[in-house]
Amino acid sequence: MIPSDSIEEFTVETEPSKTYMLDIENNTIEGVCDGRKAVEQAIYLALKTERYKYVIYSTNYGSEFEELYGKQMSYVTSRLKSVIEEALLADDRIKSVCDFQISRTDKNSLKLSFTAETIFGDIAAETEVKI
Repeated sequence: MIPSDSIEEFTVETEPSKTYMLDIENNTIEGVCDGRKAVEQAIYLALKTERYKYVIYSTNYGSEFEELYGKQMSYVTSRLKSVIEEALLADDRIKSVCDFQISRTDKNSLKLSFTAETIFGDIAAETEVKI
C-alpha cells in the first residue's frame, strides 16, 4: 500500500519547439523559429533523414524509405502511409497524419501529399520518394 502523504502533485509541461531555422534553398541557418514553422521544418527533416543511419539521432527519429528501394510498386504504395506515420507521430506536436495522395512522377519516383494535424493546426506537406 502506498501512503497517501507521499504522492506529490505534478503537471506535465510541453517543451518549447524553438529550433534553428533552416533555409533549405540556400543551405544556411538563419535565426530561430518556433511554433508552426518549427513543426513544418520537423516534418521536412524527419522525412529526409533515414532512420538508423546516423548515430547522432535516436532510433525513434527519421523515416524508413530506404527499405522500399527496389521493391514492387504495389508493395511500396501500400507501405508508404505507415512509413510516414511512424516517422511523424514520434513527434508529440503531431496528432495525426491524413489525406494521403500518391502520384507517380516517373519510373522510379513517387510524389506524396498529406496533411499533418498538429497542435498548431493542419499542415499540408509533400515529399518525393525514389524507389
